[in-house]
Amino acid sequence: MERAVARANELESLVHGEVSALERAYSENELRIRGLIEELAAQREKARIGMANGDERYLPVRDKGPQRKFARDFVDAGWHAGELLMPLMLVVILVSLVQNQAIVYYSFVALWVFILFVVGDMIITSHRVKKLAREKFGDRTEKGLGWYAAMRTIQMRFMRLPKAQVKRGQYPE
Repeated sequence: MERAVARANELESLVHGEVSALERAYSENELRIRGLIEELAAQREKARIGMANGDERYLPVRDKGPQRKFARDFVDAGWHAGELLMPLMLVVILVSLVQNQAIVYYSFVALWVFILFVVGDMIITSHRVKKLAREKFGDRTEKGLGWYAAMRTIQMRFMRLPKAQVKRGQYPE
């Protein structure tokens, strides 16, 4: 009986020591994980700021390279009808709440006419960017450069990523 009690005390102290070791390891791992999470958050913030500022190191693949920068700068330097598309759609939605069906009808017609102008502006911008890129970079222009520029024209300037690096009127050379 005494041996059983002694063995139980021995096992109890062994278990207590193991539990203490596990608690210490858990606390250390928790601190290490929290530090890694904070470090990751800081890296993400740095990357977000770098991407917004147009830093090549942080840009996604679709935005990298001198030709894409040229297309971005060309689009950002001008005014484009597509920038007004979203606000106009919001106005049409509000106008559609009016009870007068003629006003609603003509607002939708005006929206579709405006969309045609936006598509025309996108096509013209695409052709101009491709032509100027061929002049600047030779015949080795990137595939999809015109589409890249056209899609940027329909984004409101303040929502574009990477952010506009040029002022309006400062066309790239």
